[in-house]
Amino acid sequence: MNQTRSVRSQALDLLRFPLACVVVTIHVFAGCDFAIQGEEFDLSGYGVFMALTAFAKAFLAAQSVPVYFFIAGYVFFLGITLTKETYFRKMKNRFRSLFIPYVLWNVLGIVMVLFPFIPALHSIFPGCDWHDLNISFRTILSCFWNYAEPGTVGLIDRPINAAQSTLPGDPATFPVDGAMWFVRDLMIVAALTPAISWLLKKFGVMLPAISGIIWFCTPNLGLGHVYQLITALFFFSFGAYFSFHQFDMVEEFRKYRTTSYYVYVLSALYLLAYTYFSGNIKRVVMFGFADSEMMFVKNITIIAGLFFAYNLAVHLIEKYHIRPSKLLSSAAFFVYAAHLIVLEYVKKIVSLLFPPVSDFNAVMLYLLTDVVTCCGLLALYIVMKRYTPKLLSPLIGGRL
Repeated sequence: MNQTRSVRSQALDLLRFPLACVVVTIHVFAGCDFAIQGEEFDLSGYGVFMALTAFAKAFLAAQSVPVYFFIAGYVFFLGITLTKETYFRKMKNRFRSLFIPYVLWNVLGIVMVLFPFIPALHSIFPGCDWHDLNISFRTILSCFWNYAEPGTVGLIDRPINAAQSTLPGDPATFPVDGAMWFVRDLMIVAALTPAISWLLKKFGVMLPAISGIIWFCTPNLGLGHVYQLITALFFFSFGAYFSFHQFDMVEEFRKYRTTSYYVYVLSALYLLAYTYFSGNIKRVVMFGFADSEMMFVKNITIIAGLFFAYNLAVHLIEKYHIRPSKLLSSAAFFVYAAHLIVLEYVKKIVSLLFPPVSDFNAVMLYLLTDVVTCCGLLALYIVMKRYTPKLLSPLIGGRL
């Protein structure tokens, strides 16, 4: 039992940093339009670049955050009975580990949005005119919940982050640091854990089953933030179900190891073929799988990907004796939280070496942006942990 518990914990830790890097990759390959110093580039004519982008959409998009919700639900109920005292202790811990980082990272996001509007930097960011700013208490406050929603007056008059684009007509809500929507909705479902605990005790698997059916069947209804909350509830309660009922997650997931490998790979390949040969590759790359059939296939891929990722981690630990790095595991949240607010700046800097004037340059630009962002943030985390731990600690919720 102790050995199984060790494998279970190691597998969860082994996944944290690679999943953060997957999120960075998805946001790097978020579209096929690029602008630098006022010059616009349409990269949709570059075959290799579009193939890589289509691969990211099919195999990687929307895979990491559900796993994070699952892990959060599993860890929340692990080894506890949820009493009033336990609940308030958990909420106190979540205030430090989630709420404070959420506020701080979005404050940094606001700073990074305003940074290009500094008059001295107009030569570097020629399209940023301070007249486009709408700074008020309301627009600042919106940055912590729903930043620059289409059709509303946001902090600026136009979107600046392609990585935060959503499906046409989808009113999904993102704070100014878009990746932190996960933390926002995790705080909401964590606050609802007394109800989740009661439902798990009363109905068992019915809670994740029913919320999973709703999640699977409603991706194309334009529910926006409601769908984001359904996603959070399903995967959080799915993870909570395993720890609440003290199931051996390693053995339970192992039952579906071969099936998850086949389903994940085949469904993702189907999405890849659809993306590349449908004739709508640019639309899919920019906005995702808008067709109902493809959205359902994508949800199958997401579910299979959860089992695939965990089973792969267990397999690497058991067969190849790969152990999670404490450094990488602890740095995962920092990389996840920071990447979106620096990504466009990194991309513009890398474009000085590889302006996207050819297929090769476009591929190098995006791949290097991905690598530089992940490695650069990891290096920054290491430096801050070594020299400014008191500054780093509140940013990562005390996860030092």
